[in-house]
Amino acid sequence: MTNQERKIGRMQTEFGTNAKHDCGSCDNCIIIEGHDRNYTKCVIYGVTQSSATDWVQKWTACGMYNKSWTGPKMMNVFNSRRSKSDVQCDGQMKLF
Repeated sequence: MTNQERKIGRMQTEFGTNAKHDCGSCDNCIIIEGHDRNYTKCVIYGVTQSSATDWVQKWTACGMYNKSWTGPKMMNVFNSRRSKSDVQCDGQMKLF
């Protein structure tokens, strides 16, 4: 699974899947015009200038399809849930 696929997978795990639609037709999917190309972002996941928040319009939509969201940006929620074991690499030594 690529880093891109992990983002939509987390959103679908959190909110469910809307198999009838794709992300590109959702009101929460926005397109930001850049100098060299356009960038697709999900406002619920979070919008930054980084490619880490780039979104793919053809992904199967999550359960937040066309729903409003007043909660925190989900990229921050997902990152705060990461445990130390998620960050540690194979062969990496623990010092504490």
